[in-house]
This record gives sequence, C-alpha cells and structure tokens, in this order.
Amino acid sequence: MKVRINSDAIAAVIAAGARSEPKSAMKPLYIRRNTFDVDPDAPIYRTVPMEYVFDDIRNGHLTHTRISPRIWGDASENPLLNRTFPDAATGGTFTLNGVVENMFGSCWSLTPLVGNSYWATFSHGKPSVRLESTPSRLLSAVMNEGNPHYELQHAIGKVHYLTAQELESRFSDPDYEKYLDSLGHGIYLSMMRLGTDMQSENEVRLVCDFMHREPWVQRSVRRQGEFLEVPFDWTDSIRSVVVGPLVDAGGRQFAEQELRKLGITCQVTSSSARAHSD
Repeated sequence: MKVRINSDAIAAVIAAGARSEPKSAMKPLYIRRNTFDVDPDAPIYRTVPMEYVFDDIRNGHLTHTRISPRIWGDASENPLLNRTFPDAATGGTFTLNGVVENMFGSCWSLTPLVGNSYWATFSHGKPSVRLESTPSRLLSAVMNEGNPHYELQHAIGKVHYLTAQELESRFSDPDYEKYLDSLGHGIYLSMMRLGTDMQSENEVRLVCDFMHREPWVQRSVRRQGEFLEVPFDWTDSIRSVVVGPLVDAGGRQFAEQELRKLGITCQVTSSSARAHSD
C-alpha cells in the first residue's frame, strides 16, 4: 500500500491548481510538498572546498553527486539500487535501476559541527567554507521555472538512520509499487534512509532526479561523470559563510569580496578553529 506523504501540502497544491494560481503562487506550495521531516526554514549547513563554491556560483549552477554506495562510500546508500523484485508475469526478476541509478544529491546538516575534527573530515584537506542555508531557500533556488517539470525534479528531507536489520526489512518488501508514485516521493524518501554509522552527521539531503530524457534537462543540465550541474539561483540561497582553518590569511576578506562581486551579500566570518581572524 502506498503511503500518502505530505498530504496537507499536496492538498494545498491541488486546491491552488484548481484556482489557476500563477507560478509565483504555486512555487512555495511545491517547496512545502517536496520537503520531508524537516522545518523548511531550519538552518542547515554544508562544508565545501572554497574553489568549488565559487566555481558553482560563477557558473550559476549547483553540483550534485550521483547517489551510490560506490561513490558515497557507504553500503547503505541508495538501498533500492540493484535490488531485485519478483516479476509475476515472467517468473523472473527485475530492478528499479532505470529510476534509482539516475538520482543525484548534495548533503547538508542540521548541526553546524564546529571544531578541528569536523573541518578535517569534511574539508578533505582543501581550503573550505561552511555555507548556511535553509531547505526552502535551496529548493527555491533549484526550482527553475523554465523547467516544465521543476516541481518534480528536486526534493529535500531529513535523513533517517536505521539499523541493518531495519533497512533490510524496509526494502525487502516485494511490493515495488509502493515506491512508484506520480510525485516521485517514494523514490526520494528511499534516498533519505541510511545506516546508523553516519547518524552523527544529522544530515538533510537535497535530492535530484536527473530526468535525462527531458528536453529542458538535456539543454540546461550537464552531467560530468558522476557529477551533475543543475541551474541554481545563488542570489538569496546563502544566509552566512564561515571560512575554515585551512584557508590562508586574508581568506575571509577575499571570500566576502568575491561573494559581493557575484551578487551575494551575507555574513562572512572565520571559524574559531582558524588561526587567522581576518
């Protein structure tokens, strides 16, 4: 049986659609409909190498990574990938790989996770910054109204951490149809279930369905190996930036000035773990 997710938000979208509301009025409703188990206005954080952030901002895109156990280094990632289901018609089996192998995402956290150990883990040895945003700001920035399917391509939600037994029990059910709803919520939510090894990250995950056969996606979205560059409006997406300990002296001023050049005005500070206070 399919579980109806965010039923109140879905009802609000249907009602607004019946009134022929304009896109400007529909978009906030789509954002609510595609936000799972997290306050849309909660502060969330992501640490990214500085060079990657500025590359994305200059080019007006956000870079996602393909969600898979091999790439993300966690066997519990994308739990429907390569999972077989019985085919009553043929007596054989099939997978949902045609859908789930084209899911990409980016990781955020409800926890700022300050301190040297955190920066060491998430900076990957590169000069990095910590971005602060909210689920609603991210979805608003990535829901490009030029995309005919902008209300379906992205979702964001809090990751739930399950034991190995709980994961197997949840995803071993032969009823594959419960994952296939018209809004894609069943597939999106499967990307937000992980093993307990990573629960300290308190993750909120922005997930993207590549939709590679759609003409707008073919024109506007670029896949580079295991990465996906999607159009993103950075103007109001970032609330604050913290410059990490591996950034050289003068890095805070540089980051602030560069962001202003790119049209982004927000608070820029230095991490308490940083030797330089500039």
